[in-house]
Amino acid sequence: MMRYASNTNVSEGRSRAEIERLLMRYGAEEFGYVTRSGEAMIGFVYRELRVQMAMPLPSRSEKRFTHTPGRGGLRTPDAAITEWQKEVRRRWRSLCLVVKALLVGIDDGVLTFEQAFMPWVVWGNGLTTSQMILPHIKEAIDGGHMPKDLKQLELLP
Repeated sequence: MMRYASNTNVSEGRSRAEIERLLMRYGAEEFGYVTRSGEAMIGFVYRELRVQMAMPLPSRSEKRFTHTPGRGGLRTPDAAITEWQKEVRRRWRSLCLVVKALLVGIDDGVLTFEQAFMPWVVWGNGLTTSQMILPHIKEAIDGGHMPKDLKQLELLP
Protein backbone atom coordinates (compact mmCIF):
# COMPACT_ATOMS: atom_id res chain seq x y z
CA MET A 1 0.00 0.00 0.00
CA MET A 2 1.34 3.40 -0.96
CA ARG A 3 1.66 5.96 1.82
CA TYR A 4 -0.30 9.20 1.62
CA ALA A 5 1.54 11.94 -0.32
CA SER A 6 4.60 9.72 -0.81
CA ASN A 7 5.49 11.48 -4.06
CA THR A 8 4.57 15.02 -3.10
CA ASN A 9 6.60 17.93 -4.38
CA VAL A 10 4.81 20.37 -2.06
CA SER A 11 7.42 22.01 0.15
CA GLU A 12 7.26 22.06 3.93
CA GLY A 13 6.78 25.82 3.76
CA ARG A 14 3.77 25.56 1.46
CA SER A 15 2.19 22.93 3.73
CA ARG A 16 2.76 25.09 6.82
CA ALA A 17 1.31 28.12 5.02
CA GLU A 18 -1.73 26.10 3.97
CA ILE A 19 -2.29 24.86 7.53
CA GLU A 20 -1.98 28.42 8.83
CA ARG A 21 -4.44 29.78 6.23
CA LEU A 22 -6.97 27.04 7.04
CA LEU A 23 -6.77 27.66 10.78
CA MET A 24 -6.86 31.45 10.46
CA ARG A 25 -10.02 31.14 8.34
CA TYR A 26 -11.62 29.45 11.36
CA GLY A 27 -10.55 32.20 13.74
CA ALA A 28 -7.22 30.91 15.00
CA GLU A 29 -4.67 33.52 15.98
CA GLU A 30 -0.99 33.65 16.86
CA PHE A 31 0.04 30.79 14.56
CA GLY A 32 3.61 29.51 14.82
CA TYR A 33 5.71 26.45 14.26
CA VAL A 34 8.91 24.93 15.60
CA THR A 35 11.10 22.18 14.23
CA ARG A 36 13.74 20.38 16.22
CA SER A 37 15.47 17.06 16.03
CA GLY A 38 12.83 14.37 15.74
CA GLU A 39 9.79 16.65 15.96
CA ALA A 40 7.86 19.46 14.32
CA MET A 41 5.16 21.37 16.12
CA ILE A 42 2.47 23.86 15.18
CA GLY A 43 0.76 26.06 17.70
CA PHE A 44 -2.04 28.57 17.65
CA VAL A 45 -4.66 30.21 19.83
CA TYR A 46 -8.38 29.75 19.25
CA ARG A 47 -10.83 31.63 21.48
CA GLU A 48 -8.31 31.74 24.33
CA LEU A 49 -7.46 28.03 23.94
CA ARG A 50 -3.79 27.36 23.28
CA VAL A 51 -3.38 24.44 20.87
CA GLN A 52 -0.14 22.61 20.16
CA MET A 53 0.11 19.74 17.67
CA ALA A 54 3.38 17.81 17.60
CA MET A 55 4.40 15.55 14.76
CA PRO A 56 7.33 13.13 14.88
CA LEU A 57 10.01 13.59 12.25
CA PRO A 58 12.38 10.83 11.17
CA SER A 59 16.10 10.89 11.86
CA ARG A 60 18.36 11.52 8.87
CA SER A 61 20.42 8.51 9.88
CA GLU A 62 17.61 5.95 9.50
CA LYS A 63 18.55 3.06 7.24
CA ARG A 64 15.60 3.71 4.89
CA PHE A 65 17.31 6.99 3.96
CA THR A 66 20.95 5.93 4.02
CA HIS A 67 20.47 2.68 2.11
CA THR A 68 18.63 1.72 -1.06
CA PRO A 69 15.62 -0.62 -0.86
CA GLY A 70 16.15 -4.24 -1.79
CA ARG A 71 19.82 -5.10 -1.56
CA GLY A 72 20.48 -2.21 0.83
CA GLY A 73 23.35 -0.53 -0.94
CA LEU A 74 24.66 2.64 0.65
CA ARG A 75 23.25 5.87 -0.80
CA THR A 76 25.41 8.92 -1.34
CA PRO A 77 25.02 11.57 1.38
CA ASP A 78 23.13 13.82 -1.05
CA ALA A 79 20.77 11.00 -2.05
CA ALA A 80 20.15 10.15 1.62
CA ILE A 81 19.26 13.76 2.40
CA THR A 82 16.96 13.87 -0.65
CA GLU A 83 15.10 10.76 0.60
CA TRP A 84 14.84 12.19 4.13
CA GLN A 85 13.51 15.52 2.81
CA LYS A 86 10.92 13.63 0.76
CA GLU A 87 9.64 11.95 3.94
CA VAL A 88 9.57 15.25 5.85
CA ARG A 89 7.50 16.83 3.04
CA ARG A 90 5.17 13.83 3.17
CA ARG A 91 4.69 14.21 6.93
CA TRP A 92 3.77 17.89 6.56
CA ARG A 93 1.19 16.96 3.91
CA SER A 94 -0.20 14.37 6.29
CA LEU A 95 -0.53 16.94 9.09
CA CYS A 96 -2.23 19.28 6.65
CA LEU A 97 -4.70 16.52 5.75
CA VAL A 98 -5.49 15.90 9.44
CA VAL A 99 -6.16 19.60 10.04
CA LYS A 100 -8.34 19.79 6.90
CA ALA A 101 -10.33 16.72 7.95
CA LEU A 102 -10.97 18.15 11.41
CA LEU A 103 -12.09 21.45 9.93
CA VAL A 104 -14.44 19.69 7.49
CA GLY A 105 -15.96 17.86 10.46
CA ILE A 106 -16.43 21.21 12.20
CA ASP A 107 -17.99 22.74 9.06
CA ASP A 108 -20.41 19.84 8.76
CA GLY A 109 -21.45 19.98 12.41
CA VAL A 110 -19.95 16.60 13.25
CA LEU A 111 -17.62 18.21 15.81
CA THR A 112 -17.11 21.50 17.54
CA PHE A 113 -13.69 23.13 17.30
CA GLU A 114 -13.09 22.26 20.95
CA GLN A 115 -13.99 18.60 20.40
CA ALA A 116 -11.85 18.33 17.28
CA PHE A 117 -8.73 19.84 18.81
CA MET A 118 -9.20 18.69 22.43
CA PRO A 119 -6.21 16.30 22.45
CA TRP A 120 -3.89 19.20 21.62
CA VAL A 121 -5.29 21.88 23.99
CA VAL A 122 -2.47 23.08 26.24
CA TRP A 123 -3.22 23.28 29.96
CA GLY A 124 -1.68 25.62 32.54
CA ASN A 125 1.07 23.10 33.31
CA GLY A 126 2.24 23.20 29.68
CA LEU A 127 0.99 19.72 28.83
CA THR A 128 -1.65 18.89 26.25
CA THR A 129 -4.84 17.07 27.15
CA SER A 130 -3.58 13.86 25.56
CA GLN A 131 -0.20 14.10 27.34
CA MET A 132 -2.04 14.30 30.67
CA ILE A 133 -4.71 11.66 30.09
CA LEU A 134 -3.12 8.95 27.94
CA PRO A 135 -0.63 7.72 30.58
CA HIS A 136 -3.54 7.24 33.01
CA ILE A 137 -5.55 5.34 30.41
CA LYS A 138 -2.57 3.10 29.61
CA GLU A 139 -1.98 2.46 33.32
CA ALA A 140 -5.64 1.59 33.83
CA ILE A 141 -5.63 -0.77 30.86
CA ASP A 142 -2.34 -2.40 31.92
CA GLY A 143 -3.72 -2.77 35.45
CA GLY A 144 -6.95 -4.29 34.18
CA HIS A 145 -9.26 -1.58 35.47
CA MET A 146 -10.65 1.31 33.51
CA PRO A 147 -11.87 4.14 35.76
CA LYS A 148 -15.58 4.83 36.03
CA ASP A 149 -15.11 8.62 35.97
CA LEU A 150 -12.46 11.33 35.78
CA LYS A 151 -12.27 11.63 39.58
CA GLN A 152 -10.57 8.24 39.62
CA LEU A 153 -7.97 9.59 37.22
CA GLU A 154 -7.23 12.30 39.80
CA LEU A 155 -7.73 14.97 37.15
CA LEU A 156 -10.77 16.47 38.84
CA PRO A 157 -11.33 17.25 42.51
